Amino acid sequence: MKLKVDPKTVQGVLRHEDFGTTMELYAQSDMDSVREAQGKFLEQLMGDRIHLLTEQVQ
Repeated sequence: MKLKVDPKTVQGVLRHEDFGTTMELYAQSDMDSVREAQGKFLEQLMGDRIHLLTEQVQ
């Protein structure tokens, strides 16, 4: 289950002195999140040309 909690908040709750510890132990990417991030990046990069990525070459 994704809680969508800010990692710095998790660090405070778990009382980790080093933020890297929190990230190494508890931060995980699932494929849906990776695909969503890639899509957002491509939208920013391509703008209104994003449709070119899905059109079939004839």
